[in-house]
Amino acid sequence: MKTERTLLIRDAGSGTLREATGDEILGVAREYISKRIRRGTTLASPMATRDYLMFQSHDIERRCIARTRRKFETAAEPTSV
Repeated sequence: MKTERTLLIRDAGSGTLREATGDEILGVAREYISKRIRRGTTLASPMATRDYLMFQSHDIERRCIARTRRKFETAAEPTSV
């Protein structure tokens, strides 16, 4: 039996509940992992190490994509002659 779950968050502007986006869910997960694993924390299990590295690599990938996107947007802007 498959169970679907929906994560609801409160909209800051209107105060109403709405379904969280994938980016919002991942953002909260990153915050949780970073609070759980501080500098100097021992990664005592393979699963903890995997989780940490997975979220760290995703964050690096996300920043690289954003940086590349900004470069392309800047290069595509018209220049005055």
